[in-house]
Amino acid sequence: MASRLDALVKTLEGFDSVLDVGTDHAYLPIKALQENPRLDVSASDNKKGPLSQAKKNLEAAGFKDRVRLYLGEGLEVLNEPVDVIVMAGLGGTTIQKMVLDKADLDVKRLVCHPTNNPKAIRQLAHLSPFKIVDEIFDIDQGVPYTLIILEPGSVKYTEKELLYGPILLKKRPKEYIELLKKEFAFTLGLVDQIPEGVKKDQFIHQSQLLKEVIDDGA
Repeated sequence: MASRLDALVKTLEGFDSVLDVGTDHAYLPIKALQENPRLDVSASDNKKGPLSQAKKNLEAAGFKDRVRLYLGEGLEVLNEPVDVIVMAGLGGTTIQKMVLDKADLDVKRLVCHPTNNPKAIRQLAHLSPFKIVDEIFDIDQGVPYTLIILEPGSVKYTEKELLYGPILLKKRPKEYIELLKKEFAFTLGLVDQIPEGVKKDQFIHQSQLLKEVIDDGA
């Protein structure tokens, strides 16, 4: 199983510069520079505490002067050209808002690791000039994670693709399908418990979509 950190760093291959939004303890900048010492790295966080710890960690790793640190919200700290923006460990809705709030965002790649609501990331393909070029699903220390990678372009996705991922639906990683099977069983349980009404209809529809996804590989 690939760790989230290793998977994130791999998405930077072939690019010259990166901004890590919500860097927390600067684990990604440190790992990225260990893999590619020539990478130009910036990092930001909206809290002074984590940013202070990030500075200490960078000094301990020998990268004190290799990473520009910024205190600020979202992409407001972006004041210079950058190839890749990484937004990891944030909610899907939060990441979506960051991207939409930044007018004329000009980057080569967005790497998104939402802690929830991956649909909000995929909706960016309908709301901004980006398309999904890859999706990665894996399990790190027992915790499933999804990376969604976007680059400039235009593609429209179906409801099923927005919910479960256009590329993951093609790749069909075993662990991902097993997770969807559990979600399907849980949704069926809700259908049995909820009284008739709009909410029940929504869960019935969701269960039907999940069954279609699961049966596609049968």
